[in-house]
Formats: sequence, structure tokens, C-alpha cells
Amino acid sequence: MSFEDISYKPVRVTTLISDGVVSTMPRAWVYATWDDLKRGRERELAQTDWWAMSDRTITDAQKAYRQFLRDLPANHSDVQDAENAWADYDISNL
Repeated sequence: MSFEDISYKPVRVTTLISDGVVSTMPRAWVYATWDDLKRGRERELAQTDWWAMSDRTITDAQKAYRQFLRDLPANHSDVQDAENAWADYDISNL
């Protein structure tokens, strides 16, 4: 991937902090390929694995978000569309 392959626009990144606090911050680049998007998605799923641990109850909103992430490649034919859908996903209720 070269510098020209990366599109720039403000997009948010979700960072999970202890005790269930969710922090959102801007990201300055957009995934250029499906492989890049899938790596980002796998990282996000790994960061939210603790939501589904047996000693806690995962909320419906958290289940829906994790399912949304798993379905990104199947539900979008273009990586840019998938990235935009992810950026537009409302995480305020997680």
C-alpha cells in the first residue's frame, strides 16, 4: 500500500476503557482494502470479547454491534461503503 492508497477524512475510533467506559476519538484515515478493514474489525471484536464473558450479561446493543462487525464484509460490496457504515454506527448506547 502506498501513501496514495489511503483516503483521508475524519472517522471515529472506539476505545474501550476499564469498567465498561467507551471512549470515541477521531481517526485520520480510512481503510484502503478489505484486508485492512478486516484487521480493524478483528481488533474491535477482540476488544469487546469481554462483553460476552460468562460472569456478565451482554446487552442487546452490544450483541447487535458485534454482529454488525461480523457482518460488515457480507453486507457491503465496497470497502468504502463498509467503512462509512462502521463510522456511522451509533455507539452511544453501548
